[in-house]
Amino acid sequence: MLNLLALIIFLIYTSGIFFINNIYMLLGILIFNILLILFLKVPLKKICYNFYKYSFIVIITFIFNILFGYFKEAFLISFKLILVCNICFIFSYKMGFSNIIFALEKLFSPLKLLKINPRDITLMINIALTSIPIFIRNISQSLTTMEVKGLKKYSFKSLKYTSKIILFSIFKKTNDIELTLKIKNFE
Repeated sequence: MLNLLALIIFLIYTSGIFFINNIYMLLGILIFNILLILFLKVPLKKICYNFYKYSFIVIITFIFNILFGYFKEAFLISFKLILVCNICFIFSYKMGFSNIIFALEKLFSPLKLLKINPRDITLMINIALTSIPIFIRNISQSLTTMEVKGLKKYSFKSLKYTSKIILFSIFKKTNDIELTLKIKNFE
């Protein structure tokens, strides 16, 4: 029950961050995140490594928002994304992956009234969450490959090739998961 309550608070907190447009409130959330890191004794090395892993996505988001909007909005969206990624890491680090999945299953249990199996939903979420590190590794490998071939890491040409590799990886992974589920008679 405590895991379910923590999950609900986490979902409200993270989704609420995206509705805040005041930079001072966002700075307050940053201070709160830092206090959580200190209070929960999350290793700074792991926080920095996690920031390194998702920085590519933040940079891409910032670039697209600069191209299609204004600098202030691009900065705010990127800053919110950093805050959410940070709190997601803290939450998952302290709660544990299996506890999150069990809490999600409890959260979705009212869907039984609509004859929807909550285990099916948690299985889909589990597959999606476990696929994220694979996609991040593919991005990192493709960027390294582009760099070895003489392209700048974040140039439009390398992003074009990286996007193709990522899409191919997503389609291949989806096909593999579909075949696995069919073999196990999970329909």
